[in-house]
Amino acid sequence: MKTLLTFCLLALSTCGWTQVGNDLEMYSVDGKKFTLVVAGQVINETPQSRVEIHDTPHDYLSDVVVRFEDESIPPLEYNTLLLSDPASSSKDPVAAVYRIIEKKGKYKVKFVSRSFKKKL
Repeated sequence: MKTLLTFCLLALSTCGWTQVGNDLEMYSVDGKKFTLVVAGQVINETPQSRVEIHDTPHDYLSDVVVRFEDESIPPLEYNTLLLSDPASSSKDPVAAVYRIIEKKGKYKVKFVSRSFKKKL
Protein backbone atom coordinates (compact mmCIF):
# COMPACT_ATOMS: atom_id res chain seq x y z
CA MET A 1 0.00 0.00 0.00
CA LYS A 2 2.81 2.37 0.93
CA THR A 3 4.58 1.62 -2.37
CA LEU A 4 1.38 2.29 -4.34
CA LEU A 5 0.85 5.61 -2.60
CA THR A 6 4.45 6.65 -3.26
CA PHE A 7 4.11 5.68 -6.92
CA CYS A 8 0.88 7.70 -7.30
CA LEU A 9 2.42 10.79 -5.72
CA LEU A 10 5.49 10.51 -7.94
CA ALA A 11 3.34 10.07 -11.06
CA LEU A 12 1.21 13.11 -10.21
CA SER A 13 4.20 15.33 -9.51
CA THR A 14 5.88 14.41 -12.81
CA CYS A 15 2.72 15.25 -14.76
CA GLY A 16 3.04 18.85 -13.61
CA TRP A 17 6.61 19.06 -14.89
CA THR A 18 5.75 17.83 -18.36
CA GLN A 19 2.85 20.17 -19.04
CA VAL A 20 3.20 22.38 -22.08
CA GLY A 21 2.19 26.00 -21.62
CA ASN A 22 0.86 28.77 -23.82
CA ASP A 23 2.90 30.74 -26.36
CA LEU A 24 2.85 34.39 -27.36
CA GLU A 25 4.16 35.98 -30.53
CA MET A 26 4.16 39.76 -30.85
CA TYR A 27 5.40 41.59 -33.93
CA SER A 28 5.54 45.11 -35.29
CA VAL A 29 3.80 45.51 -38.65
CA ASP A 30 6.10 48.32 -39.78
CA GLY A 31 9.28 46.70 -38.41
CA LYS A 32 9.77 49.03 -35.42
CA LYS A 33 12.05 47.38 -32.90
CA PHE A 34 10.83 47.06 -29.32
CA THR A 35 11.55 45.48 -25.96
CA LEU A 36 8.79 43.49 -24.27
CA VAL A 37 8.43 43.61 -20.49
CA VAL A 38 5.99 41.30 -18.68
CA ALA A 39 5.34 41.68 -14.95
CA GLY A 40 8.59 43.63 -14.60
CA GLN A 41 10.69 40.98 -16.38
CA VAL A 42 12.42 42.03 -19.59
CA ILE A 43 11.75 39.35 -22.22
CA ASN A 44 14.24 40.52 -24.85
CA GLU A 45 17.26 42.62 -23.87
CA THR A 46 17.99 43.67 -27.45
CA PRO A 47 15.09 45.41 -29.23
CA GLN A 48 13.56 43.28 -31.99
CA SER A 49 10.64 43.64 -34.39
CA ARG A 50 9.29 40.19 -33.39
CA VAL A 51 9.33 38.64 -29.91
CA GLU A 52 8.16 35.21 -28.75
CA ILE A 53 7.42 33.72 -25.34
CA HIS A 54 7.18 29.92 -25.15
CA ASP A 55 5.49 27.60 -22.67
CA THR A 56 4.21 30.09 -20.14
CA PRO A 57 1.92 28.33 -17.64
CA HIS A 58 -0.45 31.31 -17.53
CA ASP A 59 -3.63 31.94 -19.53
CA TYR A 60 -2.81 35.66 -19.62
CA LEU A 61 0.13 38.00 -19.15
CA SER A 62 -0.11 40.88 -16.71
CA ASP A 63 1.57 44.29 -16.57
CA VAL A 64 2.76 44.21 -20.19
CA VAL A 65 4.91 47.09 -21.45
CA VAL A 66 6.17 47.57 -25.01
CA ARG A 67 9.18 49.93 -25.09
CA PHE A 68 10.25 51.07 -28.53
CA GLU A 69 13.86 51.45 -29.58
CA ASP A 70 12.85 54.85 -31.02
CA GLU A 71 12.39 56.81 -27.78
CA SER A 72 10.15 59.36 -29.52
CA ILE A 73 7.40 56.69 -29.51
CA PRO A 74 5.79 56.45 -26.06
CA PRO A 75 5.68 53.00 -24.43
CA LEU A 76 2.49 50.96 -24.65
CA GLU A 77 1.17 49.67 -21.33
CA TYR A 78 -1.48 46.99 -20.81
CA ASN A 79 -2.77 45.48 -17.58
CA THR A 80 -3.56 42.16 -19.26
CA LEU A 81 -2.99 40.34 -22.56
CA LEU A 82 -5.06 37.18 -22.96
CA LEU A 83 -3.38 34.09 -24.32
CA SER A 84 -6.13 31.48 -23.99
CA ASP A 85 -9.76 32.01 -24.94
CA PRO A 86 -11.74 32.90 -21.80
CA ALA A 87 -14.94 31.56 -23.41
CA SER A 88 -13.40 28.14 -24.07
CA SER A 89 -13.65 25.32 -21.57
CA SER A 90 -10.58 23.67 -23.12
CA LYS A 91 -7.38 23.77 -21.12
CA ASP A 92 -5.21 22.76 -24.09
CA PRO A 93 -2.23 25.08 -24.62
CA VAL A 94 -2.55 27.77 -27.28
CA ALA A 95 -0.34 30.02 -29.37
CA ALA A 96 -1.59 33.61 -29.41
CA VAL A 97 -0.43 36.26 -31.87
CA TYR A 98 -0.56 40.03 -31.35
CA ARG A 99 0.66 42.76 -33.67
CA ILE A 100 1.75 46.32 -33.07
CA ILE A 101 0.20 48.76 -35.51
CA GLU A 102 0.42 52.48 -36.07
CA LYS A 103 -2.86 54.24 -36.74
CA LYS A 104 -3.21 58.01 -37.00
CA GLY A 105 0.21 58.51 -35.42
CA LYS A 106 -0.48 56.31 -32.39
CA TYR A 107 0.75 52.77 -31.77
CA LYS A 108 -1.51 50.02 -30.44
CA VAL A 109 -1.28 46.29 -29.71
CA LYS A 110 -3.99 44.34 -31.54
CA PHE A 111 -5.03 40.70 -31.27
CA VAL A 112 -4.45 38.69 -34.48
CA SER A 113 -5.13 35.02 -33.81
CA ARG A 114 -5.14 32.13 -31.39
CA SER A 115 -4.71 28.45 -32.23
CA PHE A 116 -4.20 25.26 -30.30
CA LYS A 117 -0.62 24.05 -30.13
CA LYS A 118 0.15 20.74 -31.76
CA LYS A 119 0.56 17.89 -29.34
CA LEU A 120 3.76 15.90 -29.68
